[in-house]
Amino acid sequence: MNKNEQQKAPLLEALKRHAQEQIISFHMPGHKGGKGIDQELGEWLGEGTLAIDLTEIPGTDDLHRPESIIKEAQELAAKAFGAEHSFFLVNGTSCGIQAMLMAVCNPGEKIIVPRNVHRSILGGIILTGAWPVYLAPEIDEEWGIALGVTPQKIEEALITYPEAKGVLLVSPTYYGVTPDLKAIAEIVHHYDKPLLLDEAHGPHLKFHSALPLSSLEAGADLCAQGVHKIIGGMTQASLLHLQGTRIDLSRVKNALRIIQTTSPSYVLMASLDGARRQMALQGKELLEKTVRLAQVAREKINSLAGFSCLGAEVIGKPGAAALDPTKLTVNCQRTGLTGWQVEALLREKYQIQPELSAWNHLLFICTVGDGEAELARLVRALEEISWQSLGQLPLASALNYWGIIPEQIISPREAFFAPKERISLEKALGRISGEIIAPYPPGIPVLAPGEKINLKVLDYLLDIKNKGLKVQGPEDSSLESLIVIK
Repeated sequence: MNKNEQQKAPLLEALKRHAQEQIISFHMPGHKGGKGIDQELGEWLGEGTLAIDLTEIPGTDDLHRPESIIKEAQELAAKAFGAEHSFFLVNGTSCGIQAMLMAVCNPGEKIIVPRNVHRSILGGIILTGAWPVYLAPEIDEEWGIALGVTPQKIEEALITYPEAKGVLLVSPTYYGVTPDLKAIAEIVHHYDKPLLLDEAHGPHLKFHSALPLSSLEAGADLCAQGVHKIIGGMTQASLLHLQGTRIDLSRVKNALRIIQTTSPSYVLMASLDGARRQMALQGKELLEKTVRLAQVAREKINSLAGFSCLGAEVIGKPGAAALDPTKLTVNCQRTGLTGWQVEALLREKYQIQPELSAWNHLLFICTVGDGEAELARLVRALEEISWQSLGQLPLASALNYWGIIPEQIISPREAFFAPKERISLEKALGRISGEIIAPYPPGIPVLAPGEKINLKVLDYLLDIKNKGLKVQGPEDSSLESLIVIK
């Protein structure tokens, strides 16, 4: 990576030049550089943001057929992140994941995926008409969270399903855990298949040696990254990276033309250009501070009576080859409070908002935007909650579902378009699910569209319902009823 070259931000610089020319606009967007926008909104967004909120006109290039500044900005991103081709995404990482699946799978073809998939992967499977081969991730039973999939499971699946078109994994997990990606890539490539990565939570990994190996460094063929999640992109700003020859470049481009909006946000693309430049030039220094502050916070949290923080002890467990130290997963079981109760206290009393809360833990994401003051405030708040909870009975262990994956009767696409009906949970035995149901934690689907509801699944869902635990996915989150295929 040439740091002198990385000092440029061609898209951002061109948009600034255009704004300074004060051209009279008779084109979209309708607010005309902020002159026609609601006054209060305009004051909050600022003149600069509104001035570069443009559309495809001479000098601003075209995201779907880039030839000048967007092309150059994407090429700089490829060099910075270690890819052969990089693409700006303005519809979030979800559209990149769906484009990956469209680039690899035809209707009816199999794709190997972990069971703890983000719903965007399921959306891509529905769009393509692919047939998922689910692999159970390893589970940390103490924490109630999913880890990664082992290389052994990947190889077994490739032997059992030689017709599969590829393997799509999630790494890092929401909690920062990465499997042995290098070994997995070698296995997948040995069987001449492409390795696809949902790397939504890993755009920063390339830029510091204390972080886990990035998917591209490990050998992935295609990966999608949420630049807005960890580094300095604005919400929905993401990247898709390609390397090698196992995946047709033109098919990736065609998929993106279908999935991405025809009116891409230049503000989001400019933020991608700026975030790439920041990481290329200052990433190591900025992340050094972030890693150090997160580690100090982890040690202090571990010293509290009521809390503990996931750390290096997870490394070496099946499915956990490395851990991103900037993710602080905090177990609250000893306080006698659920993660949801701790989140409410943090928000209402201390003005602190975690990334997520679950039955027995919370997740805090540390980024280059955090400083000593923010992390010290978090530790103090947890310390006070720990004191206040002394003498409380520990929280009971979470209900976790480690059962078999239900039988897939019809494809998720067929299930999506099939006529459906709503029935009571008690009457669901033997029916085919029309929706996804994932208890939280661990966030692994008990049911996905097209799967048959067996007795083990039904008993587990009834248990969840009776205990009032949270679920993701179903229309009726109380689990009084389910959507099933007619």
